[in-house]
Amino acid sequence: MSDETQSNDQPQNADLEALVAQLSGSLDQRFQGFQGILDRRDAEYRQMIEDLKTADLSPEEQEQFRESKLQRELESTKRRLEIMEMRKEYPEEVDLLDSLLQGKSLTDQLNLLATFRKAQPSTESDESVTDEGQPTPVDKNNASRKTEPSLADFGGQMTPELADRLIDTNNEGGILRRLRRG
Repeated sequence: MSDETQSNDQPQNADLEALVAQLSGSLDQRFQGFQGILDRRDAEYRQMIEDLKTADLSPEEQEQFRESKLQRELESTKRRLEIMEMRKEYPEEVDLLDSLLQGKSLTDQLNLLATFRKAQPSTESDESVTDEGQPTPVDKNNASRKTEPSLADFGGQMTPELADRLIDTNNEGGILRRLRRG
């Protein structure tokens, strides 16, 4: 009987996976369509706003406004080209900068900076080298160490008082204590 249920489960799983793939593909197409509509409307509204800004200007002033807009776009393109040329020397930094410039909101940019900062190894610990040439083991992201005694602190000098103190630092009881309670 178990062989029959396994053979029945496999076609059902395959059908389910095919259905999920079909639905996700359909949803992706719909969302792309919605995004396209939103992008077109956004472009139309931006153009309308620009037309309204220049509506009360004389033809010479409108031409001047268009030229200044084109000049800003040219400068922006030159700056992006310069950034991309720096990719040879600084690949990770340029990728981060490019992602920051494409961030839609300040929150997106700050989240990106936070993830980048967490992913990078700390450079401060590399610079703080002691006289022996070994780096100091400091990680600012980890909590400070406990000041409670551990087995390593007592080495070979364990006394009954130290053993009691060590056992008291643990909030949980031992296995016998847990078994007695049930």
